[in-house]
Amino acid sequence: MSNKKKLWNIFGPVIIAFLLFGCVLLLPMKRHFSNKNLYEAATSQNENVFKGIKLKQQAFKKNYVPFYGSSELSRIDPLHPSIIAKKYHRNYRPFLLGSRGTESLLQYMDMQGTAKQLRNKKAVVIISPMVYRGRSKSPSIRNVLLSIADYNFLATR
Repeated sequence: MSNKKKLWNIFGPVIIAFLLFGCVLLLPMKRHFSNKNLYEAATSQNENVFKGIKLKQQAFKKNYVPFYGSSELSRIDPLHPSIIAKKYHRNYRPFLLGSRGTESLLQYMDMQGTAKQLRNKKAVVIISPMVYRGRSKSPSIRNVLLSIADYNFLATR
């Protein structure tokens, strides 16, 4: 076996692996969510939906209106935003953002991640009566990991 062939057998797979890895990194990573995914995420109040940014950006380009709140959004009653929008055939769909213990700073940082999509559009902020009690029950600011939206907000300031 010649030296060239031996070298190719040794380094060829490594070179090909690096080339394939480089191609994967250069591919565009645009994610498109289906209408069903948007519909389910709008009322899920999942922490990943709150921390993520691409899903919310796509939803706000459509007829979804962000409803920022905390524990009030998890209580389903006849005056819940999703029920009212469906019952009275509103021309928008509420996109619920927040869960128990969500603080104002987190809501503000979340708004900054979707500021471009929210420009000149409507948004609803539900203020919890607990805000006026002096302190909230849960120390949620310590429990929330730095999300992509937080990083984008901090990186652009």
